[in-house]
Amino acid sequence: MRKVLSARLEYLNRAIGNRPYLMGEQFTVADAYLFTVLGWSRHLNFDLGKWPQLQRHMERVGARPQVIEALKAEGLVK
Repeated sequence: MRKVLSARLEYLNRAIGNRPYLMGEQFTVADAYLFTVLGWSRHLNFDLGKWPQLQRHMERVGARPQVIEALKAEGLVK
């Protein structure tokens, strides 16, 4: 399964490329969902280090004030 997941993440890494968000310049619901799904990787001990664009995406989306507020409200961060 990790092999299949790695292939999907490789695809996403290429798809994002140098764009700030998955669909381009604008943040969309796809970015919010991708942030959530990629966040599960730390609970599965799955290192995203091989995919720098995905890591940047996580950082960019995770820094959005509304995302920080939602994570706090859900008790996921302090």
